[in-house]
Amino acid sequence: MMKLYMDVGGTTIRTELHTYDTVVHETYVSCDHELYDLIGSLLKRYPGILFIGIAYAGMIHHGCIITAPNIEVKIHDLKQKTEQLYGIRVEIENDVNCAVLAEAHDHTSGDIVALYVGTGLGCGVVSDGRLLHGHDSLAAEIGHIPYKSTPFHCGCGKDNCIELYASGSGLLKWKQYHNLKGQPDLSQLRHSDKQIERDIAERFEKALLSAAGTMVTLFNPETLVLGGGIVSANPYLVEIVTEQIQAYALPEAAKRVTVVQTRLKDAPL
Repeated sequence: MMKLYMDVGGTTIRTELHTYDTVVHETYVSCDHELYDLIGSLLKRYPGILFIGIAYAGMIHHGCIITAPNIEVKIHDLKQKTEQLYGIRVEIENDVNCAVLAEAHDHTSGDIVALYVGTGLGCGVVSDGRLLHGHDSLAAEIGHIPYKSTPFHCGCGKDNCIELYASGSGLLKWKQYHNLKGQPDLSQLRHSDKQIERDIAERFEKALLSAAGTMVTLFNPETLVLGGGIVSANPYLVEIVTEQIQAYALPEAAKRVTVVQTRLKDAPL
């Protein structure tokens, strides 16, 4: 049986097609592809696909996309429509929830938090061996806790989400607000000769520390795993969180947690 796995983020869509004897990797630009249409085109190219697993950067409840702050959602009941039209099985889950399950397996841990920083700021929690969902599958949405007001809005509609400070989309919004050119490169901002750019980087680091400290305080994990594209490109962030977590979390919880960078490539897949 051929299986298709998809990691759908705000910037890129990564796919792994598991055929009978090989794995085919492909990458797409998220804004160039409507997910339902992309699935349809892949099913036409590979008619042997009988299962699709989707790790999605959004809020998922019972297979339905509730909302996705960094993705334009056109079809919310993607699972149901795809299964009905093509007669195949489809499973969809929040991307960082998928990642934390992989991290729990990799670290052999039943109490672990995955904090991923990419286009958005996401978190997944395994506590006492179980994935934490919440009543409406909205648990651990760390990117959207109130932090500090900004002169612009998050994709969720608020203007004070911590994601507006500690994420790729947040960095871009700050650069646009200050009329700064170029892509939101954290390392470039951190080492810039412009004070305003260094300030953006410093606010990013403090917001990330606040997010990490909040998760450590709330869930008392054995391990805090940092991942995502921005952490991968800026591994110094792991060192900062390791060294300063004590000041941002309940001291006893911070004392016992191990902060690490993910060892997995494309953990949501």
